[in-house]
Amino acid sequence: VASASAFTAPAAPAAKSSASKSGKTASAASVQKPVAAGGGRDASGKNEIFVDILERLNVLFSANGYVLNSSIDGCIQMKSYLSHNPHLRLALNEDLVVSSSPEGRGSVTLDDLNFHDCADLSEFDASRTLTFHPPTGEFVLLNYRISSPFRPPLKLSPSFSPDPADPRKFTFTVTVRNDVPAENYAANVSVTVPMPRGTLAVVGEAGVGGGPE
Repeated sequence: VASASAFTAPAAPAAKSSASKSGKTASAASVQKPVAAGGGRDASGKNEIFVDILERLNVLFSANGYVLNSSIDGCIQMKSYLSHNPHLRLALNEDLVVSSSPEGRGSVTLDDLNFHDCADLSEFDASRTLTFHPPTGEFVLLNYRISSPFRPPLKLSPSFSPDPADPRKFTFTVTVRNDVPAENYAANVSVTVPMPRGTLAVVGEAGVGGGPE
């Protein structure tokens, strides 16, 4: 999931934050501010809009660790504090291709795509640009789905071995390999291992590898 970024309107000063990478971005926590009733601006008077790119990755691995099926469900979510609902333009990847279109395949191929009612699609086919008047508050500008192959950020490799001393016991090991690029990081990762309905007890141990695992 991408972190939230705040883009200031032309008439407003840039948002400032100790976690900012530049004068025009703010930390993800800034999006939790309430939307002011009337006028659009928040209590501090800043005129800004926050943009989140949220993606849910669904990946099915085989027992040998190979990817059997994968897909991405994503959306561009916004939270607007802008006054007077100004006219905005959002440029997407020019190589973006919708699978139902006759252009063929590009670097980013979407199987499905739908837009918020505020989106004007008159320039989308030609330049992959969306124009819109954002409503006040939180809304999803577009939803998309991708089923073309991609490299999962994490790889799971399970192994199963029965206990030779007790046929009622077994050892189930799940190895997680981190393939996230060095310039990024994975946070709040959780692994859920379903057990058979007749399981009486489970003893879990978490190991720490010396490498990417």
